Amino acid sequence: MSRLRDALFLLFLLSFAVVEASVAQQRPERTIEEIKIEAIKRAENGMYPLIGLDPADVRGRSHRLRPKIKMSGPLPLWRLRTAI
Repeated sequence: MSRLRDALFLLFLLSFAVVEASVAQQRPERTIEEIKIEAIKRAENGMYPLIGLDPADVRGRSHRLRPKIKMSGPLPLWRLRTAI
């Protein structure tokens, strides 16, 4: 009975460790400003995916990054593109 109790306790501890590790790996979403800073840093250091890009160009274009806009309703008719 003691071995069974020890085995169950060990199983409980292992399952808790696995759950804790999976929760620790989740990161919160980055803000647009954090993404801009990361892109400029990558361009300055020649890191993937901005290898060969001029950091000044990246800084100049970073103002065009905007957050995703969530639409609450259907797509407006003027945005629909249908083949006629």
